[in-house]
Amino acid sequence: MPVLDITLIGPLRVLLLIIMLFVIHQMITKQPLSTYSLNYVLKRLFFYGSLVFVVVFVLVQVNMYDTFTVLSLFFVMLVLQYFNFGKLATLRSNFKQKRYSFLLSFFRFLEHNPKQSLQTRWNSLKIVKINYVFVSAFVTALAVFISRYAFLKNDLYTLSNLWVKNLSIVKKINLNKWFTSGLELKGELVFVNFYSKITGISEEIAMHSFGLIENFILGIVIYWVVSKMAKSIYVAPIVSVLFFAFYYDFMPININILLEHNPLYFALCFLLPAMLFTLKPTMLVVSKNRYTLIVFLLYVVVCFVNLFVAVFIVPVFLVIAVLCVNKINKKYVFKSILAFVAALGFMLSVYGAASYFVNKSFADFLYRSLLLVDVYTYFPHLAITLNNLLFAYKAIAIITFLVLLPKLFFNKEKWLPALIFVMFFIVITFLVNLNFKWLDVDLYYQSLSVFIVVVIGILVGVLTAYIKDTFLLDVRKYKPIIVLFLFVIIALTAYKFNPVYTNYVVANKQELKTSVLNVYHNLSTNNLPYSYGVVNSSYGHFLSESEHTFINYKDFLANYTHRDSIYHLNKNNKPFLKANPEYVLPNSVFVFVSKTTEKENEGHLVTNTAIVQKIETVLHTLTSKNRTVKVYYKTPNLTVYKIVNIPNSTNLNNLIIKL
Repeated sequence: MPVLDITLIGPLRVLLLIIMLFVIHQMITKQPLSTYSLNYVLKRLFFYGSLVFVVVFVLVQVNMYDTFTVLSLFFVMLVLQYFNFGKLATLRSNFKQKRYSFLLSFFRFLEHNPKQSLQTRWNSLKIVKINYVFVSAFVTALAVFISRYAFLKNDLYTLSNLWVKNLSIVKKINLNKWFTSGLELKGELVFVNFYSKITGISEEIAMHSFGLIENFILGIVIYWVVSKMAKSIYVAPIVSVLFFAFYYDFMPININILLEHNPLYFALCFLLPAMLFTLKPTMLVVSKNRYTLIVFLLYVVVCFVNLFVAVFIVPVFLVIAVLCVNKINKKYVFKSILAFVAALGFMLSVYGAASYFVNKSFADFLYRSLLLVDVYTYFPHLAITLNNLLFAYKAIAIITFLVLLPKLFFNKEKWLPALIFVMFFIVITFLVNLNFKWLDVDLYYQSLSVFIVVVIGILVGVLTAYIKDTFLLDVRKYKPIIVLFLFVIIALTAYKFNPVYTNYVVANKQELKTSVLNVYHNLSTNNLPYSYGVVNSSYGHFLSESEHTFINYKDFLANYTHRDSIYHLNKNNKPFLKANPEYVLPNSVFVFVSKTTEKENEGHLVTNTAIVQKIETVLHTLTSKNRTVKVYYKTPNLTVYKIVNIPNSTNLNNLIIKL
C-alpha cells in the first residue's frame, strides 16, 4: 500500500517544481529574497499561466502539443526572460549586456575559489527576514486545500459519467484535438492536461486532484485581492479566506462535489486579478500597451473557461467601474473594456468558425455553455434557508457600503476600489431577480460564494481601520501573534460548531474510487502503452483511451480461454498471428474484481457477484494450464489479478533492463 495518498502526489510535485524554479532563478539572479512578495509572485503566475493557455491552444491547432514541445518552449521562455527579449527596441544592447555580464561572472568564478563562489550564491537563498504576508497567504490557502481534502471520501464526482466524459476530452488534447463533435469550452481541461504533463502523473489522477489545486489558488487570490482592497494585510484577508475554507453552512455550494474541478472557480482565479488591475492599474508597473496585453490574456482564459462569467459577471463589473472610477484611472478601465471585448470576440470567432466547419449550431453551443446541465443546486447543509442566506448577503453588502462612505469622504483614492467592488456585488445579488432564461442559477450561486467572501473581507478591513484610527494601534509589533491567533481561533470554532463536518466528513465513503484510481495510475505510469489489457466494467472503456486494450467482462468470460489456447499454441508462429490478429493477446492482462460496503453507492464500479464467480473459474482454468496468474493489487474492496502472457514485456523498468 502507498504511504502517500495518491491524490496528493500531483500537488506535492507542483510544490517541488515551484521550489526548484525558485532555487534556479535565485541562484542566477541573486536578488534579495524580499523581492518575492505576494504581488511579485502572483502577477507573474497569472501572466505566465494565461500565456501558457494561449501557447497550448496554438500548439494543438498546429498538431505540435506534446511534453517535449512544452519543455522546449519553457526553456526558450527562460532564455527570453533572462535576456529581456520582450523589448525589441533594445534587443541588441540587452543581448550584449547579458553576454558581457555572463562572461565576466564566469571568469570571476574561475579566478576565485569556485567553492566560495557557489557558497555566495547559496547564501542568497538564506532567509534573513520572514515574509509574514506571504506565509499568512500560503497557510490560509493551505487551510482551504485541507478543508476540501477532508471531503475526499464524500466525493460523488470522481468516476461518475461526467468525470469519465471530461477525462475523454483531456485525453483527446494529447491527440491535438481541440474541437470535438460536442464543441465544449475546454479551457479548464487544457490546464488539467498541462498539469498532468508537467508533474508526470496520469490524466486520471490529474482530474482527481486538480480541484484541490484550484481551490488553493482561489484561496491565495482571495487573500491577495482582499489585502489590496481592504487595506489590511493580515486580519481582513485571513478572516475572508478562512470563512471560504470552513463555513460551508453559509455558502451556497454543493459539498458532495467539492473535489470537482470547477470551471467557474477557475475562471474567477483569473478574473479577480483582472478586476484588481482594472481598479488599481498602478499595480502593473508596465507600459499602456503591455497593460492591455496582460489584461487581454487574463480575459482570454476567462472566456475560454466559463462563458457564464464572461457574459454575466464581467460586463456588470466593467460598467460599474467605468461609471465610478476616478478620471486618472478611467483610461485604464477603457483599456480593460477593450481587452475584454477583444478576448470575448476572439473566443466567439474561434468557436463560430469551428461550429461552421463541424456543421454544428453555434446558438446551441452558446446555450450549452451558459446553461450547464451537470451543475445542480443541492444545499442541505445550509444553516438557514437559501432565501434568507441571499438576504443576509445583500444586508452585509449594504452595511459594508454604508461603512465605507465616511472613509471614502476622507480618502477617496484609497477606498474607491473597495466601494466599486461592493457596488458590483450588490448589483450581482439582484441579477437573479431578472428571471433571464439564459442565466444559470446554479452557476450564479457558485459565484456568490466567492464574491461574498471578498465583501466580508472588505467589511472586516474597514472596521479594523476604524479601530486602528480610534485607538492608534500599531499592529506591526504583533504580526506573528495576530496571524496565529486569528487562524487558530477561526479554524477551531469552524470545526467545533460547523455541523457540516460532523454530518458529512465522519462518514467513511468512496474507498473504492481511491483504489481504482490508484491502480489505473500505476498501470499508466509504469507500463508501456498498449502492451497490456484491462478487464473491467464499461467505465473502463473510457479510461483505456490512448493507454491500453480494454476487454469487457462479457467478452472476457466468453472468449478469453479460447483465445488463450490458440494464442499460446501459435505464439511463435508469426505468420498465423499476423493473419489472425483476433487471437493475439496483450503481453499482460489485468482483471478488476471490485466490491463495496453498504455505506457506498457505487453500483457502476462494483463487479456483479455472478460475474465474480465466473471470473474465478476462468482464472482457475488458466492456472491449470500453467499460465502465470497472480494478485497485482489487493484491498478490502478491490482485487486486481495479473495474467502474464509474455514475461517482462509490459513494465517499463523490466523493458529497460532487457535492453
